[in-house]
Amino acid sequence: MRLAALVLVVVTGGFQHQLLATSCSAPPPCGRIQPGSIFFVGTVLSSEPVESPKDHQSYDVHFQVDEVFMGISPTTKEVVVTAEGSWLEKGHSYLIDASEGNDEHLHPNICGASGEVTDSYTAPVVDYLRQRVQGKTKTSLTVWVSDEYKAVPDFDITVNGPGGPIKGRTGADGIATFSEIKPGEYHVTAARAHYRVDPDSASDRGVNAVAGSCPSAHVAVKPDSAVSGRVLDANGVPAPSLPLELVSAPEGPTEAISLNKPFFETKTDSDGHFQFESVSPGRYLLGSNIIGLATSSIPPAFYPGSGTRGGAASIEVRLGEAVDKLLFTLPDFGRLRDIQICVVDQDGKAMPGVKIASGFDLKNGTKLAGELTTDVTGCVTARGYTRATYSIHAFLSPPGADMWHTRFSEGSVVEPGDDPVRKVLVLNPPRRPAKPQQ
Repeated sequence: MRLAALVLVVVTGGFQHQLLATSCSAPPPCGRIQPGSIFFVGTVLSSEPVESPKDHQSYDVHFQVDEVFMGISPTTKEVVVTAEGSWLEKGHSYLIDASEGNDEHLHPNICGASGEVTDSYTAPVVDYLRQRVQGKTKTSLTVWVSDEYKAVPDFDITVNGPGGPIKGRTGADGIATFSEIKPGEYHVTAARAHYRVDPDSASDRGVNAVAGSCPSAHVAVKPDSAVSGRVLDANGVPAPSLPLELVSAPEGPTEAISLNKPFFETKTDSDGHFQFESVSPGRYLLGSNIIGLATSSIPPAFYPGSGTRGGAASIEVRLGEAVDKLLFTLPDFGRLRDIQICVVDQDGKAMPGVKIASGFDLKNGTKLAGELTTDVTGCVTARGYTRATYSIHAFLSPPGADMWHTRFSEGSVVEPGDDPVRKVLVLNPPRRPAKPQQ
């Protein structure tokens, strides 16, 4: 969806900047200045369609160059810009923010600053470019440091470039700004005790600060903090291959667990041991199936051994420290019993090959273990705990079918109990798209 929106920015003329407001970021004018940038103001002389394999017509637009800012010779009188769509009108003056393509033609940059010089979006960029030509702009560099989830303050930043090393420190927003630096290549280093550069994420270690630009560099880091321990069931037996979540503790008892805050996942090993690495400092809840997404085949369980959040104990993680030897004993979910699920059509005919989904109801967010598909009798048997509640439904999706041609049953709930269970689900006819109105 984003790519389609970005393509439309180039294709549609009159709506270009409205689309930019929703599809592209709008950096300050200095943020438009990049190595190899081409900026000029020109008046459209003529345009002619060119052959294009794309879905939208392209045009070679001939410009009279009125003002050169960077990227082409100041003595250039005319240029040709290849653009998609017919938004560049004859006789109109435009700021062109372009790059040279593999075909050696100039092409307006997607999400660039190209537009009529009088446009409220374009005019500030033109003003800035004119000041830059006159030597009235400054060059700066911003370094932003973050871990996987949030900005990290108090990082010592060194940028080494034409003026020698310059030092700074990130603030509460994780940003360090170096103002009025000399243009040139800069190497960025970031250091803070108990953090390391994240090898799994891209970091900007080298930055080319063009005169009058304000580039930024991002450094991704990981904290040297960990949480580890062991999970046992109610009988003291290790719980192998159990999905676990370490989630930021809500501020109050009624606040929901948020996945927009630091959140980590792992699984126990064959002997019930677990470890979360590179955990951001903070206060957490540890558990299995506690985020409402049916991540485990056991009912929700919270450390140190509760089936509800009210009995959970929070875990405080400090930077550079390891919280270890935690003992997480699962509540008693009862014994396992057979839960037989049979699927029929509306005429009562057994339906083989139907899939069974469970745990989709947030209130009853426990899923039955394994991939469940009905056999030739139209039934499948799962194993579930006697003290757990399970929400189930059936669906049948033929190969290549969309949601309109997939058949669903109504949802059903398996309540706690000691006896074996047999549930019969009825597949509804497939849904059909509404017919277009005449």
